[in-house]
Amino acid sequence: MNQVTTIPLHGLFGAEIAGADAADPAAARVFVDAVGKWGLVLIRDVGFDDAGLARFAARFGPLQNMSGRTDARRDVIHVGNLGDDGRMKAADDANRIRHDANLLWHMDSSFLTPGATYSFLHGHIIPAEGGDTEFFDARVAWEALDADRQGELAGLTADHSMLHSWRLVGVEMPDVSRAKMPPTARKLVRRHPPSGRGALIIPSHVEQVEGLDYDQSQALVGELMAVAAAPERIYRHRWREGDLLIWDNRCILHRATPYRAFEEPRDLSSCRVLDLEDDGLAACA
Repeated sequence: MNQVTTIPLHGLFGAEIAGADAADPAAARVFVDAVGKWGLVLIRDVGFDDAGLARFAARFGPLQNMSGRTDARRDVIHVGNLGDDGRMKAADDANRIRHDANLLWHMDSSFLTPGATYSFLHGHIIPAEGGDTEFFDARVAWEALDADRQGELAGLTADHSMLHSWRLVGVEMPDVSRAKMPPTARKLVRRHPPSGRGALIIPSHVEQVEGLDYDQSQALVGELMAVAAAPERIYRHRWREGDLLIWDNRCILHRATPYRAFEEPRDLSSCRVLDLEDDGLAACA
């Protein structure tokens, strides 16, 4: 393996790793350790197909079933505006509309039990303008709060629901009941296992916070988000073909940014690793 170089992406979190070959199984420890420290890792010029991405991600742990079904298995999905036929999706395509929720700050799979530790996003077709991905570190957000505010928040629990995020972007799912997609309860503050730092867990999936009504809950999330996602705490990634981003959902929140979705193609492949130690409230501070 060549000499490994770490190049910070942001002054507070995130790093590009150069000199380690993503296709080399012997380099897996380099990437695992880097994500544990930095939260977000970039590897340039990766040429994985879907099978190659799945093999790489499986070195981090068991893969999540991305099909969303119990009777089917899919390790990798594609995000963007292309259908299975390679054409851009229509404006009224239901799957495309649901993915508008990706424009909100979120943590992948926080509404599921178990959730996901690591997410992988690999760039294939990149639009000329827009379609960037933004990130912030929930550990940095927690540490930005004063001790009194931290004391008020520690121990609180919140319900996470994908149905709630869909509603925020105007998508109602009348055929999907809360019984089919029940919310997952999570602590508002979680201890990030690899680093030992506290993390503020406030994705768009948060529907209601313990002891507060809905409006109060959303006001609290909005107040905390103003601190967490302040411009100086955001890293914005401008994609290049072959980029592979890896991040830890236990401390990193992200969101997509708009692009000309009916004029330019965009295609990225995505997969996730299951958090086998997660039962919703476990491993939380």
